[in-house]
Amino acid sequence: PIFRARDGAIHKVVVADMDGDRKPEIIVIARSVGTGGYISAYAFSFGKTKLVFLAAVEGLPPDADPVEALRLSKRKGK
Repeated sequence: PIFRARDGAIHKVVVADMDGDRKPEIIVIARSVGTGGYISAYAFSFGKTKLVFLAAVEGLPPDADPVEALRLSKRKGK
């Protein structure tokens, strides 16, 4: 199983094509529990027998688009 440390609680899980390959990825979005409500997002792809971690973004402002932030981070090679 894949475990990722995170700061906060899981806010929601969405399925989106994060990397433009026309295949959906699972995006787990967490919101910090402290003041500020910052967002973190973690992207996973479907492997043959398991999920594969792709990318993460953390410390986003509460009104940020986490899927777009993941797309940008993936393009930059982070």
